[in-house]
Amino acid sequence: MQKIPLEKTIGAAYRFFFSNILSILGTVWFPLLLSLVIIGAVVYAVLPASFLHGDLRHLDPAEITALVPLFLAINPLIVLISIVLSAMISVGLMQRALGMTHGPTLIYFSLGAPVWRMVGARILFTLAMIALIVAVALVCVAIVLAGRMLDSKLISGLLDAVVIVGAICVILYSAVRLFFFLPAVVVAEERISFSRAWALGRGSFWRIVLIWLMIVIPVGFVSGTIFSIVTMGSLAAIIGQAPHDHPSPEEVVRFVSMFMSTLLPGIILYVVIQNLALYGLWFGAVGSAYRAVVPASPPAGA
Repeated sequence: MQKIPLEKTIGAAYRFFFSNILSILGTVWFPLLLSLVIIGAVVYAVLPASFLHGDLRHLDPAEITALVPLFLAINPLIVLISIVLSAMISVGLMQRALGMTHGPTLIYFSLGAPVWRMVGARILFTLAMIALIVAVALVCVAIVLAGRMLDSKLISGLLDAVVIVGAICVILYSAVRLFFFLPAVVVAEERISFSRAWALGRGSFWRIVLIWLMIVIPVGFVSGTIFSIVTMGSLAAIIGQAPHDHPSPEEVVRFVSMFMSTLLPGIILYVVIQNLALYGLWFGAVGSAYRAVVPASPPAGA
């Protein structure tokens, strides 16, 4: 199996992002907004009226206690909604990165077979990783217990360290090998195949890690710089209004509210820019890498 061409994949990821930035935004914004609206509506439906109206002083402790089972009950629904809409975004971007979608995309919504296939792949991946973690943990416990039978505490301690580091390496290696090509396999080959995703990444573990670093580090730097530029001037003025010695509870609440409202636009801009760039660059990299290692892949639009 051909290894991932590192420089070509990184370059293709950035070209894909900058040449399709409006379509990437068009693919992402509606499912993300829909997710926020649905989850917000579910949470709104279970919160007490006093909390929603900001009357925090008169919150009934019994109401707060009663929220715990409610949130535990709705949490699976929230997780399922998040998985479906995240899979929708993944399918839309993966199809474009693989050349299966042409023309601009201003709004994207789909509940077709590829989306449900992606949902199944993500659920199965999560279950597989949980099973792997449990199996590795059991092996580690057995080795550590066996090491306690040694007379040397030094050797026993070194064995514990080696076991812990080895377990982390096994889990990370398996996650990277399984997850990187899985979206491309699901979309391009119309199947869920962990063995196929694993085989495509053979010999490319460190290349995948470097691709990830070459995406995350620049995006983090740029989005962090933008966040600082947007918020630093406003924060300087707000900090000058901070309450002095022995502030009253009202002054503290007022300052915290002012501080958070000042940060909110910068936080929203930071999250939007960061997620948009990470989505676009990552799926651009996966699509480019897949087409490089599978030269006989189906033609665009097949």
